[in-house]
Amino acid sequence: MMKIHCRAGRRVLGFGLLFGVFSVVLGLNAVVLAEEGSGGEEVSGHDADGDDGDADGDDGDGDGDDGDDGDDDGDVSVVVPMVFPVDGEHGFVNGWHDPRDGGARLHEGIDIVAERHSLLVATVDGVIETVRHSNSGRAGNMVVLRGDDGNRFFYIHLNNDEPGTDNGVNLAEQAFAAGIAEGVRVSAGDPIGFVGDSGNAESTVPHLHFGLKTVAGETVNPYWSLVGADGEGQTSRVFGELAVTGPGSTGYVVVGVILLVVGVFLVTASTRLVRPRSQPAALNN
Repeated sequence: MMKIHCRAGRRVLGFGLLFGVFSVVLGLNAVVLAEEGSGGEEVSGHDADGDDGDADGDDGDGDGDDGDDGDDDGDVSVVVPMVFPVDGEHGFVNGWHDPRDGGARLHEGIDIVAERHSLLVATVDGVIETVRHSNSGRAGNMVVLRGDDGNRFFYIHLNNDEPGTDNGVNLAEQAFAAGIAEGVRVSAGDPIGFVGDSGNAESTVPHLHFGLKTVAGETVNPYWSLVGADGEGQTSRVFGELAVTGPGSTGYVVVGVILLVVGVFLVTASTRLVRPRSQPAALNN
């Protein structure tokens, strides 16, 4: 059997195997994500950021109530034409009706992960119905937009930190865009506020909890509307702690292939450094 006597060879071989194994894992993960993301299927038991329970579907009084009698399950493919609420890099999964508080209630909204202070914009033309400036309750800072279409859009966990900090001082100008107040009219795409982690989201990554109530007052899953607004063919997935938006799992597949090639190259290179143990020369008797 051939043994590795070169220390450099052993190291290169180790790195090669490590990269090879990692690339296989990443490739398999990409395949799983592609299958889960196909057709907007829900990722069971998982949400975008590990939030422990949001004030989803708040009725606008700021008390953390979900404003829903719990009879409807919102499991309908309602698609409301709208502008995507986060202006900037973001990510989201279908975390609708994920269990909260140990299963005592269900998550009635979609969490959109984005950088702290990312701009939030009006999804439709309408009037600002509610502006809540408070760190208390599940919702924290919140804006409710009543669209001219009759739908209500909930922006929850708006920012409560100064730039570059997580200090929670909760200045209004850091939570809401200039001029935003109850009764103010906005057009689709107008600034409303900023992504943050107020309310019970303080222990999570910054994100927007986005909720949707129809004209009939039914709290529905906004995932399908968000997918429609986010661009055709795009699927958002969580990779580790950070969420990213991109065309399915293609990016992961490309990275996996690159790592696989590198791993194979390193393994091949290491084998060239493998040499058989030298045998003593035969004695001439």
